[in-house]
Amino acid sequence: MVKKLIILILIFSISLFSKVIIINESGFNLNIDSNLFDKSNDFVVINIFSVEKELIQSKKVEFYPDRYGNYIYYNGDYYYTSNRQRYSYNPKNDRFIVDNKYGQYVYASHFYWARNEKQKYIKSSFYKKYEKTIKEEYYYISGYVVEISYENLFLKSFTPFVFKVRSLSDINQQLMNLNKNLNKFYPDKIDIVVHFDEKIPEKLKAFLLANLQEDNRYNIYDRKYLYYIFEELRLRDLIGNQIELKFRVPEYIISVKNISNYQENTTQDEVLFFRNDMNGQYLSNGYKVEVGKYYSFDGKNYIPDRENGNYVKILNFIWKKERYTTFSNFYDVISVDNLKYTNIYYSILLNVIETKTARVIFSKYLEKSLHFPEIRILDRFKSYETESKIDSLLNLYKSFSSDIKNLLKKAFPLSSMVKKVEKLNVELYDGENIGIKRGQVFRISDDHWTEGYLKITNVFGTSSSGDIFYLLDEKIEKFSLASEAFEYPLRVGISTMIGLSNFEEYYLLFNIRNLDIKGNDNFSVGFGIFSDYYTFEISKRIWIFDAILRLYFKEESFEFLPALRINTAKKYSLFSNEIFGFFLDISQKGFSSGIVFGF
Repeated sequence: MVKKLIILILIFSISLFSKVIIINESGFNLNIDSNLFDKSNDFVVINIFSVEKELIQSKKVEFYPDRYGNYIYYNGDYYYTSNRQRYSYNPKNDRFIVDNKYGQYVYASHFYWARNEKQKYIKSSFYKKYEKTIKEEYYYISGYVVEISYENLFLKSFTPFVFKVRSLSDINQQLMNLNKNLNKFYPDKIDIVVHFDEKIPEKLKAFLLANLQEDNRYNIYDRKYLYYIFEELRLRDLIGNQIELKFRVPEYIISVKNISNYQENTTQDEVLFFRNDMNGQYLSNGYKVEVGKYYSFDGKNYIPDRENGNYVKILNFIWKKERYTTFSNFYDVISVDNLKYTNIYYSILLNVIETKTARVIFSKYLEKSLHFPEIRILDRFKSYETESKIDSLLNLYKSFSSDIKNLLKKAFPLSSMVKKVEKLNVELYDGENIGIKRGQVFRISDDHWTEGYLKITNVFGTSSSGDIFYLLDEKIEKFSLASEAFEYPLRVGISTMIGLSNFEEYYLLFNIRNLDIKGNDNFSVGFGIFSDYYTFEISKRIWIFDAILRLYFKEESFEFLPALRINTAKKYSLFSNEIFGFFLDISQKGFSSGIVFGF
């Protein structure tokens, strides 16, 4: 009877013991449903380390169609008009007439930069301006879901989250929609444990672990939840449901230590420029100009020329001797005094420590800073929105974690061997088992000699394959070493040709070059500038000759003509794309010669 009672108590204890642990460090009451992850065969932790509340305020200026509105739409923006009439165009008399029933045109009464009166008539509806202030309160729920293998204490999945919600009750729905950041255990992967300084923010920890998990080249081991896991293992062992522990000592410790961090608030005056094509008073360089008046220069004087003038008169900077300048666009200026800014500085030290020897085999100091305003002015109508400090910090942490992931890639580059070669298709002996992913590039080498570069397109459990996109040797040999490449040649290049045409006129050509698998020019497209015309060309390289089909154009005239160019430009070395040489261009227009350089 006593034996049966003990068995019943043990079974009851097991039914009460959950494999899902919920840790809420936020101080908020969150009703999280642990059954969301009860189908997992692993140890699951849902850790909520912070809940932050933030008020986001904005002012929006919007425009809605309204027959009695005072605004019209032109060139992507809205402008005020005092004229509410509609007009139709009479081509016979070349004039606009009032037509409030069917007219498609409106009159822009404040279009001071119009070149003529006719340009003030534009196709538009009438709009009314509305302003509204919006206040929205959000909760940022930050945490992560981690699944840990009972057998080897390996992190099978680590998925951080920052839920931006209106209500705390939305958390279960958000967790249901969470996509797990999975990682598969393979004995061939690098075994690591990540150690964080206590000053490292929890969000940065979560994002970094997720990035390393996603990188797929590591077996990441847990130390934080060992107490809970061993409690579960002891309970299972007590009832005879034993699990064989296959824990491996990690080869490396990734240490992340905070060096310094500080935050300060400052104020500064801000001057913002917003484009205003109708009556803007400023140029983008800060010049205030005489609105609505164009000028031409006849060699001695600036004379008013509304139709064709390409100069405007400067009103400020009175000490400048030259009072006229060319222009591109016109702007309104909005000044904001004592705008509050938040400045955040953060630095960390990254160390990779070999566990067997306790040697630091890789070290890097990283620092980042943030500088953002309390509000951002969005347009010339002074719409604004408050800047989220929480979002800004999240972006900082994500940037840090991404940088660390990329640095550790170079500390632990992947390597394999060539298993099979079929023309330009190469298969490697490794795949998911070491963390190879599609899109990665490998340098194929034999006895330190680079044979070519491989881009992975297919990945399997213990193999992967792809195509050689850059070949330096005659062929790829079986059993050659494949090393992960972070810098590699490109199959596209840019070059510039500078010279003289017919001994006296300048010649300038910009080329975008397509390279063959050996890195030599295949064909190119280019845009050229001669003294009195422009060209567009397509060329095909044959040895040192470029066969060219060239379009010559000037104002409204153009013609197609063939051309031939002797081009001696070549790469400095097999391993770089930089080129230099000379050219001689021959066509019916004459000849040009000069130098070629590019990459």
